[in-house]
Amino acid sequence: MSCRVDGRPAFFNMQSHAARYSPALTLDHFTGRRCFVGMDLASKQGIAAMQTLVPLDDGTFATFGRYYLPEDVMFSPG
Repeated sequence: MSCRVDGRPAFFNMQSHAARYSPALTLDHFTGRRCFVGMDLASKQGIAAMQTLVPLDDGTFATFGRYYLPEDVMFSPG
């Protein structure tokens, strides 16, 4: 049995993204630099997100995310 999956190209190249990941790099390394902050405020049960983008000299961005989920949603049954 086979399954057909939509083969549209992804918006992000996840292999390239993963190859540049550095767990030692933190937002503190960019103190004093220009940045852009985007927020997605969730409904009562959704995930709220804050993403910070720091432009780098090579034209790429360093990105840092914080994600919030209400505690009562995390521990509610089913």
